[in-house]
Amino acid sequence: MSNFENSLPRVEILLSIFKPNIYRLRKQLESIHAQDGISVVLSARFDGQASQEYIDSLCVPNLTVDEHKGVGPSFMHLIANSKCDYVALCDQDDIWTADKLKLQVNSIPNPTSSPYLITSNYILVDDREVTLGVRNVPRKFSKFTFLFRNPVPGCTMLINKQSADLIRRSEGYFYPQFHHDWWVGLTVSLFGVCSRVNRNLIKYRLHSENTIGSTIDFRERLCNVIARIKHGNYELALMHSQMVQFIDSDPELRHKSIFMTSIYMGLFKSRLNRLTILAKHGIHQASFPDMLSAFVGYVLPAKLISRDPR
Repeated sequence: MSNFENSLPRVEILLSIFKPNIYRLRKQLESIHAQDGISVVLSARFDGQASQEYIDSLCVPNLTVDEHKGVGPSFMHLIANSKCDYVALCDQDDIWTADKLKLQVNSIPNPTSSPYLITSNYILVDDREVTLGVRNVPRKFSKFTFLFRNPVPGCTMLINKQSADLIRRSEGYFYPQFHHDWWVGLTVSLFGVCSRVNRNLIKYRLHSENTIGSTIDFRERLCNVIARIKHGNYELALMHSQMVQFIDSDPELRHKSIFMTSIYMGLFKSRLNRLTILAKHGIHQASFPDMLSAFVGYVLPAKLISRDPR
């Protein structure tokens, strides 16, 4: 390796693979290897068992084969074992622009002691890479941005070592049904800084095999909202409950305990009480999308009864 290559920022790309489409996977890998101005380290994990012949056919360097955990726990495992100063989450079927990682790394102050998460806008494409539309992530981030929704796909996320260390400490509180990108975003937004590069840095591929993300249609989202209005937001309560337990377990993080605990306990109180809690914590200073997500995901749902949302 040359002295020039040694001087480049090292980004560890975390790739969790499960029953991939070979063509899409290779297009993703090509875009990773084409990254400019960055020293790339690929850490790939095959989420399940397969024959050695099949694993070899994937042509993925540094690929480890492990028990099937599911997409969320698989990525949490990769983050917990990451070693570089910067970490990028990667899907198995997207396409990155050549300057994606460089632009995101350059958005983080150096040196810094704070956890950072940098995201970007992205282009929706179909299986033939025909553009379907553009998705913009939030322009402004606050402690409310990830509190009641998941507005940022994991494949757009780059975090620094301080964020990865924080996520590593939280791994024991992460449940398999959680979305790893939502957990990462919530954790960093509570204790660090979230920002975006105002560029389209990814072609996000939409197809029938997407596990999560932009393939959820409007009717399904509306049905979920109606169900929560009737019965309460148990999914949110479970994640908030685990976050509260994580914060309370770590002496360095307990300064956020009052905020997170009061938000969580509000799920068991009246809608008026929840509005009061949000006002107390400065929801009026948040962006309109953050206020809207707080109203839809937190204020509107019915009051929960059980203290154990599991």
